[in-house]
Amino acid sequence: MFKFVENNGIEAKCKPEQWKAALSLIEQELRRALLHGFTKAEFSEATASLIKGVSLRAEQKETRKNSELSDAFVRVLGGEQVFTDPIDDQQRVAGDLAAITAEDCHAALKKSWNAPDVQVFVGGNLSSTMRRKPFSPPSGRARRWRSPRRSRRPRASFAYTELRRAGQDREREDVKDLEITEATFANGVRVNFKKTDLREDSVRILANFGGGRLEAPADKPGLIPYAQSVFALAGLEKHSVDELRPHLRQPRR
Repeated sequence: MFKFVENNGIEAKCKPEQWKAALSLIEQELRRALLHGFTKAEFSEATASLIKGVSLRAEQKETRKNSELSDAFVRVLGGEQVFTDPIDDQQRVAGDLAAITAEDCHAALKKSWNAPDVQVFVGGNLSSTMRRKPFSPPSGRARRWRSPRRSRRPRASFAYTELRRAGQDREREDVKDLEITEATFANGVRVNFKKTDLREDSVRILANFGGGRLEAPADKPGLIPYAQSVFALAGLEKHSVDELRPHLRQPRR
């Protein structure tokens, strides 16, 4: 149902007062990609991300939850597609990617955006003046911007290859009924460790600071989700989040 329309889009998130600059930025980035295609680093990162995703699904096939399987089955059935095995997906994707080039992706992008109909949606906490002011298409000066090729900077080496000396635990206790190990280190950091078979080849790490959610101000309910989103995009001291992505998407050795 409703399969007669195919659309493509590009989006950005910004502060309300910066919406014009954000709109200009994504238009320029899209035009850059349409004119010059993708660099070797961009293509490699996209390929590694896709391979890592299908590889993880294949590795964790036997530990999928029933809710995940039922959701996926209904989603595939609704799209009139075939429910496939994650291992078969991994092999098929690897074979397909081996035959795809950055030039193929560039050609597909140009074909997808070869249409005169373009809709712009701006939503958010906009002022009343901004809401009443009509939107104007890019000026002639903006359209004449030459959109230079993206520079091909070498990827920086990962800065955290040397780990510090392991800390000494001050206290350690095995809680047998919960099957967890509790440890307190000399610097006051507490660790709860539990081994499970819920997900193969996966380690889940949760870090809490102070009292966690219990100490969040009751009059600021949005503080926790805001902090979670900001923390995830903050990167590390020596790497921005953009610099981290290629390192995190590399296949495991």
